[in-house]
Amino acid sequence: MNKDTVIKVLNRDNGAVVYSIPEMNGLTRVFHSGETKEVTFEELQKLSYIPGGLELLRDSLVILDNKDAIRQLLGEVEPEYSYTK
Repeated sequence: MNKDTVIKVLNRDNGAVVYSIPEMNGLTRVFHSGETKEVTFEELQKLSYIPGGLELLRDSLVILDNKDAIRQLLGEVEPEYSYTK
């Protein structure tokens, strides 16, 4: 997948999700509960490399409408991963 591919990500957690990626000039993102943002695949990939990043992608953030990105970043996921309210 191209690193510049834009991917929609949803915060499904009840609270804010915040992460910082030092390799991207200290990029910091704040996702409020229920908020959707568009980020690059490169950002998600770098997030998955930092401590706790993979857990955020599995448990708090949901990659929307991009099964390729899910497969590359998380491998196989349970069907519940894509459930919405």
